[in-house]
Amino acid sequence: MLEHQVIPEFYEREQDDIPHRWISRVKASMVTLTPQFSVTRMLHEYIEHAHLPAANAYAERATNDAALAKEIRNWTNQLRVEWQHIRLGQLRFTEDAGQINANVGCWLDSIPIDAVQVQLYAEANERLPALVIELQRCRELPGSVNGFLYCGAISAERQSSEYALRVVPYHPAAIIPIENQCIHWND
Repeated sequence: MLEHQVIPEFYEREQDDIPHRWISRVKASMVTLTPQFSVTRMLHEYIEHAHLPAANAYAERATNDAALAKEIRNWTNQLRVEWQHIRLGQLRFTEDAGQINANVGCWLDSIPIDAVQVQLYAEANERLPALVIELQRCRELPGSVNGFLYCGAISAERQSSEYALRVVPYHPAAIIPIENQCIHWND
């Protein structure tokens, strides 16, 4: 399009030495694109997606003598101390009736089971966006302490080799990864 339309229009000059078709294209682009890339749109988005959620989170955490803030601080401190003890087993994929299932063992040591999420992560590629699939805790692993089997179904759109396994922190009131950057990838 650049080579065959836009650039020739720029060099196609009228008697007044002005590229009228090119200027029309520029003006049409400005009309179409300015609302999407304006400071006003950016400011509204920033307020809506950053400032207001942060203000609401602060208000919620400040109530009741900052009980929620203290809870999140204690949760964060515990995870930072215990995070290196997480162990993941081998990720296995099985196919059942056309559905691809993933399962993996996860040992959390002294980390509470509701303080983490076990996820499959696939990077974006030329045909699909990035994808995060939260695996569900299926059952306790016999003979283990705080060890569980995590399971989930994946789409056949991707190859199983496109998924990486990870454990990330979870707290319903925490903003992840801003407030806790712990992440454990399966090697």
